[in-house]
Amino acid sequence: MSFETKFFQRFRFKPSQIEQLFSSAKRDLEIAGGSKIPDVTFKFSYDALIKIGLAVIAQKGYRAKSTAGHHLKIIETLSDILSLKEVEIFGNKMRQDRNLNLYDGRFIVGEKEATECLNFTKKVFKFSKSNKTPAKYRVYSKKELEGFIRSDRDQRQEPNSKK
Repeated sequence: MSFETKFFQRFRFKPSQIEQLFSSAKRDLEIAGGSKIPDVTFKFSYDALIKIGLAVIAQKGYRAKSTAGHHLKIIETLSDILSLKEVEIFGNKMRQDRNLNLYDGRFIVGEKEATECLNFTKKVFKFSKSNKTPAKYRVYSKKELEGFIRSDRDQRQEPNSKK
């Protein structure tokens, strides 16, 4: 895996700094989960996803630079490190929706979308925390990864929908 110098720079994080990033993501997830306002749930879920990405990237010895397009690169790199393409796909959709909402006011967050984003980000958080070793990630089997993705899809389906 390579880190583009336009978006990332080498940096030696202390373990406490990485844990602080994960703690901040967890706090955002708690705020998102405790809100009955879809916009708040969505915003804090998205922020948590970015912080998870920053923490995982920090474990690899890099920090993200604040430059145009860095959120996209954080999401793509998180997806690559975790070997979960769905993180890139769903995370980029969240990023695009966030940008439409923030810059154009054209995306209104509904309760269903906010809940899907929260549940997805919780899964990524849990996976990234359970998957970590001191400086690198454990290699999960294809079956384990498919189970993670399948359980996320099942959770996003409507309770009364037919498969």
